[in-house]
Amino acid sequence: MINGQVPGPLIEANWGDWIEVTIHNEIPDEGASVHWHGFLQKGTQTYDGLPGIEQCPIAPGTSLTYRFQASLYGSTWYHSHYSSQYASGLVGPITVYGPKNVPYDVDVGPVMLSDWYHQYYQTGVDMALAPLPYTAPPIINNVLINGKNNYDCSQTNLTCMPNAGLANFNFTSGKAHRLRLINPSGAATMKFSIDDHVMTVMANDFVEIHPYQTQVVTLGVGQRTDVIVYANASSTGAFWMRAFAPPNCWPVDEPNNYAQAAIYYENANRTALPTSQAVTAWDNTNCGNVRPSLYIH
Repeated sequence: MINGQVPGPLIEANWGDWIEVTIHNEIPDEGASVHWHGFLQKGTQTYDGLPGIEQCPIAPGTSLTYRFQASLYGSTWYHSHYSSQYASGLVGPITVYGPKNVPYDVDVGPVMLSDWYHQYYQTGVDMALAPLPYTAPPIINNVLINGKNNYDCSQTNLTCMPNAGLANFNFTSGKAHRLRLINPSGAATMKFSIDDHVMTVMANDFVEIHPYQTQVVTLGVGQRTDVIVYANASSTGAFWMRAFAPPNCWPVDEPNNYAQAAIYYENANRTALPTSQAVTAWDNTNCGNVRPSLYIH
């Protein structure tokens, strides 16, 4: 994957900085390129990462150094733009620090909500592009939060580790926390919530917005939504955050279209899993970005 991990390492910059990244393509039989999602690339078009348009693919065994300016601030991601390689894990988060349109105390960082396929990406591409009537979209096998989720290995004949572990996050009582939600999925629309907590949406993609509160955030592929969550529970609290891929938005292997990650307050028992209950306001029939009925105000 990228530096041996999925997602790849976080890239951090301040607004106006120049970002420089060297990519070594160690895929033995494929080219590669990296797209820096959402950046305008004014004056640096050749580093946009779209092979066949702005650059040639990076050949196996060779390297390319990208250099571009962080001309926008907020939350985004980078990914391979060669075919659909990113659906097999060639993705990572980017945070560009800048002005705040909503005050907060703690930057929790990226929360990447992604689908996962047990087949290599090229198999899925071949399925989707097969001539009619044989076209069949690849089925989502699992959902991940920051690259993690448990899976019932009895459902696959692939090499599989059961109870591989869940992502976890830290909250501090009385503090406002910024979460940078990113959907780097190959195909899945994602719905996100945190049990017993309300989210204040402050930005979509690189655009600050007039804040509003909601219990559920919906993200299409490639979208980013920054939210503020006020830690209103006791210092011993533990809660689930949840990501869900609605099956009517893309074919999915139910019930594996659901991921959890644990949020632990500062004095919580980290050896025990949360027991909180999911919000009841989910609309799993709608693939749109927002549902006014879910707004708090």
